Amino acid sequence: MSDAWGDDKLPGISWKLAKKGQKLRVRVEGPAKEVNRKDFDTGEIARYDDGNPKKALVFPCTILEGSDMWPVDEGDEELAQEIGAERAYFLNKPSQPLAELGPIARRLRKERGWALDKGDILEVELVDLKRKEGAKKGSAPQKFFSFNLVHEASTQPTEDDAFDDDDE
Repeated sequence: MSDAWGDDKLPGISWKLAKKGQKLRVRVEGPAKEVNRKDFDTGEIARYDDGNPKKALVFPCTILEGSDMWPVDEGDEELAQEIGAERAYFLNKPSQPLAELGPIARRLRKERGWALDKGDILEVELVDLKRKEGAKKGSAPQKFFSFNLVHEASTQPTEDDAFDDDDE
């Protein structure tokens, strides 16, 4: 599998060097897909202790005005955040956007039958960085985000709505 949409790979958004409080505003450009996560060290599918693959939710988006910009590591220039850049947003926990959007997501699911749609604009903020107890020295801290729906698209549902659970 090349990525969630076929052969055209979109670089992911890198929060690696972002600081607490930095934000991105993104416009959802298409449906979210559930994909298998990969192990960063081996490139193989990441698995839980029981052998089941770890999942991520990924959706295409465009970075909008009002986003904070931060540097990227040398060699990762394709991951630089730029206004108008098309990116893939990866959520390591497929339930994360619904949990973070909270009451907004519940209302949208009730009204629309789905949580996000093409054209919705999200503001994503890095709200905290915490090191896991017992983490290896030099390992990256765990990142915590808040999601705010700042604009609702006025489109009607389609067969490939964002967060459609029927595409297995």
